[in-house]
Amino acid sequence: MNLYLGIDIGTTKICVLALNSKTGKPAFSASEQNNSNVSTGPVFYQQDPEKIKKTVLRLIGRAVEKTEKKISGIGLTGQMHGMLFVDRRLRPLSKLITWQDQRATGLITEIRKKAGRSAGECGCAISPGYLGATLYWFTKNKKVPNGAYKACFIHDWIATLLTKEKQLFTDPTDAAGSGLFNFKKNQWHWDLIDKLGLNRGLFPEIRASGEIIGYTGSGIPVHCAIGDNQASALGSGAGAGSINVNIGTGSQVSVITDKFVKPSGPLELRPYFNGKYLLVGRSLKGGAVYARLKRKLGITYEEMNRRAEKPGPCRRTLEAMAKSLHSLYLRAGINKHKLCGSGNAIKKNPVLRDIISKTFKMKLNLPSHDEEAAWGAALLVSVKKGPGKVKGENRGCPPRGIS
Repeated sequence: MNLYLGIDIGTTKICVLALNSKTGKPAFSASEQNNSNVSTGPVFYQQDPEKIKKTVLRLIGRAVEKTEKKISGIGLTGQMHGMLFVDRRLRPLSKLITWQDQRATGLITEIRKKAGRSAGECGCAISPGYLGATLYWFTKNKKVPNGAYKACFIHDWIATLLTKEKQLFTDPTDAAGSGLFNFKKNQWHWDLIDKLGLNRGLFPEIRASGEIIGYTGSGIPVHCAIGDNQASALGSGAGAGSINVNIGTGSQVSVITDKFVKPSGPLELRPYFNGKYLLVGRSLKGGAVYARLKRKLGITYEEMNRRAEKPGPCRRTLEAMAKSLHSLYLRAGINKHKLCGSGNAIKKNPVLRDIISKTFKMKLNLPSHDEEAAWGAALLVSVKKGPGKVKGENRGCPPRGIS
């Protein structure tokens, strides 16, 4: 039995599933709320990495028990913008600063001015909550912790902890989420990093997406983690002719392209698989907005969805989500013929699905399975069973065999 674990460390939920690569069905799936938030101020969004680790390990333990230890590989994904400082023993020296963090907002103009034309080689402009912006804030304010070894992504840290080798790596899909990845050279943008005065030594080595980075104590291969946007697109079944709409805590619309294109405005270019790219539009209008309205109204989601069937605040909020994503899709200027949806906000809200379909004027296709990001992480692992073949800093090329 070929079972592959997919682990998704989301901002609000953590999921572990075991994918049976022969049947294409999950042999196990379980999730828990990510209750690791740390309240530290109005613009600081942080989570406790140790609590996240305990939840992940607990879910992995359940998966291993239920599948009778027949796991052939482990893949991970998670938020591709957050940042965590660790020391050489991989102990956290900070909280996980999530993608929602706004502490670097006042420095963005300064960062972009220093970046100059270099920013065009990164596929996106650095924004608050990105590793690049957060690390610049820590550096400028002289708050980088003593003994800091690496500034990493949460799922890269967890992946390393699962291995006996304890070497920390990242991949292009995550590195690009920092705003400091050079697409043309397929490596960290060292020139930009130097312009910002950041310590080169804090950046993890880049490996190929899904490459084996080590083995657990029982010999199970652990593969290099990938960004949640790419994992979700892969797990939802989105192909070259598709638009992928994902709504979780935030929301995104993504299209696959074969060429490097210089994005403009709110659009970003991100590495995908099989030598392709994702052109992505991000919107702040997502599940978090709907959750705030829920708290304000003091009612259940079920009641909100019933109210959204008629004109009113609930429906206007959902319409704003759909219109925002459709506007971003139009700005991409790449026509696609199929609309795919992913994310629990879409899965659990039939009114939202109907609104999205009408806004895009296409039928909305949903995968038959849940937890698309975890599914994508497991799916990548099932076809990427060995080390990358590209040597040197450019070894971070996306793997072949997935479209």
